[in-house]
Parts: sequence; C-alpha cells; structure tokens
Amino acid sequence: MKPYLTLMFVLLLVCLLVGWGLSANQIITLPTVFWLGAVLFFPISSSLIHFLLLKSVEGKPTRFVTAYMGLLSLKMFLHLIIIVAVGLTFREYAVQFVLLYAGFYLLYTVAETVSLFKVFYKK
Repeated sequence: MKPYLTLMFVLLLVCLLVGWGLSANQIITLPTVFWLGAVLFFPISSSLIHFLLLKSVEGKPTRFVTAYMGLLSLKMFLHLIIIVAVGLTFREYAVQFVLLYAGFYLLYTVAETVSLFKVFYKK
C-alpha cells in the first residue's frame, strides 16, 4: 500500500502544478475551489477504492472481479454525478471543469489500474 500512496502523492503534486499553472497563465478561468477540489478529491477516492479492492482479495480471490467491476462502476457513477452537478449549476465554467476533471480522472484511473496489475502480477 505504501508504493501506491507514494504514487497518489506524486500525482497530487502533478495535478496541483497543472491546475495552478493553467490558472496562473489564464488558460483556465475556473475559480480555485473547482480545480483544487478535484485535485484533492481524486487521491482520496482512488486510495479508498484501492484499499477496498485489496481487502476484497483477502477472503476469496474470486471476489476481486466482482469487487473491481462494482467499485469502478460506482466510482464512474459518482464522478459523473459530480460533473453533471457542477456543469448544470455553474454553466459558465462547465466546459473547462469537465475537461480538467476528465483529464484528472483518466490520469488517476490509469495509475490505479497499473498499480493493481503490479500487485497481482507479483503474486
């Protein structure tokens, strides 16, 4: 779990730098709370899901596939709700928020998947 948390911290720093850089250079005009909230939400949710997936393997390894599909579906649904809620509530920031959020989502999903493959290919 420690290498995964280190990866999440590195991704957090990368996303902070990207969000700050885009905002400072006026490439995005999102209020800080929008991009900073997304940056802080992703490592927390990804770490929680990673922990739950590792716990699902302890009892029965065959439960992993069910847990993986269920948790990733729940994660995608939760993120979709956030995107729709922000997009409909703050229409002037919708496009910028969706693009930035989708980029962060892709980055964290790839990191989560790669780290899970590393864990299970070692066994």
